[in-house]
Amino acid sequence: MEKNKEGLGDKILGKLLILIFVVFLIAVTIFAIYFVRFWGAGLLDTTDEFGQFGDYIGGLINPIVGLVTVVLIFFTIRIQQRELQASLREMKHANLAAARMSFEQSLFAWLENYHAQIREIELSNGKRGRMALNSLYMDYLSPASTALCKAKDKVSAYTDYDGNQLLLSLSGNKKKVAVESSMSYAILKYEQIYRENREYIGAAFRTLYRLFKWIDESQQLTAKEKWHYCALIRSQLSWSETLFIYFNGFIVEGKKMAHYVNTYALLDNLETSDELINSARYEVSLNKNGETYKIPGYVHPWPYTTEAFESTAAKLALGIR
Repeated sequence: MEKNKEGLGDKILGKLLILIFVVFLIAVTIFAIYFVRFWGAGLLDTTDEFGQFGDYIGGLINPIVGLVTVVLIFFTIRIQQRELQASLREMKHANLAAARMSFEQSLFAWLENYHAQIREIELSNGKRGRMALNSLYMDYLSPASTALCKAKDKVSAYTDYDGNQLLLSLSGNKKKVAVESSMSYAILKYEQIYRENREYIGAAFRTLYRLFKWIDESQQLTAKEKWHYCALIRSQLSWSETLFIYFNGFIVEGKKMAHYVNTYALLDNLETSDELINSARYEVSLNKNGETYKIPGYVHPWPYTTEAFESTAAKLALGIR
């Protein structure tokens, strides 16, 4: 800003010096013409002749000086206008920078509040936070716990690897039925987990939902900037948090959150060795035939679109290149 002021001052001074030089040349020229024309004619011998000489000089130079003054004032006004416009631009940029800084401070404070709520989750086995979520996944939502759910409430004899192998070994309608059955069981188990830990899990996901809603509805952000901030939040979510967001979309409390999951590809990092999650997506959700799919034995429809799992597709839907 100071450099701009110095530059404008130099411009005014430069134009002033040029105009003074021009006026000086004109004055010298007028004097020269007068003396060349009347040299040796006894000019300026009387007071009247001095008066006439003064009228001659004033009559020619005064209009020129007046014109130069008007031009100089015009230049000054124009330069001041440019300086004012530059100042307004600087103020606008400063205000935008301050608004962006305030926005980011609020975002990270909000995100830290969410993380604090996740850290507060504690199980009877002493595990807390993300480790608690991972423990709940292993005990109730993993392929080992859901692969043979029709036969037993919990298949403790199976490891995750065995559960995956069981699903991988199936094909065709058998696999579809097994995935539907396992998913229905897993969703019911998740709903039970949610009810028992509503104080922590419910509060954390409501906070996360409000954060995404706040970003999505912001008037000062472009679609590309909204994507940037949502992707930033997504990068700070652990795999177990993303998994719980995935299951949360199947219950009533998570229905609204599913919209932002689809819009900002919040499940983009969920591709894993968990064959139940992968099969549910490819064997069940994509086999809808244009109809709203409902998992047998459960009341809620499949909540996710392709964009929920693929950033490229989600960005294309938002018109982001």
